[in-house]
Amino acid sequence: MGGANEVCTDKTGTLTKNQMTVKEFYTMEQVFVGRPANFKQLRTADLLAEGVLYNCSARIEKNERGEQEPKGNVTEQGILRFLMDV
Repeated sequence: MGGANEVCTDKTGTLTKNQMTVKEFYTMEQVFVGRPANFKQLRTADLLAEGVLYNCSARIEKNERGEQEPKGNVTEQGILRFLMDV
């Protein structure tokens, strides 16, 4: 994600919980607050997912309960979690 101009602006939760959450994102000249219900239908959804997956060091692993969860860089985990939840 070294080429991104702005990934996040509020680090609340990172210091206290060691977690990062996507609160807003900008695409197609529009700011989306939270995760829109129609995220997968956005023209840029696949490009965003591919860009993140190919350009981050975080990964998705199965935990002891067999559930998938992100591991690695905390900021990138938050972005992966956002993409996994849609």
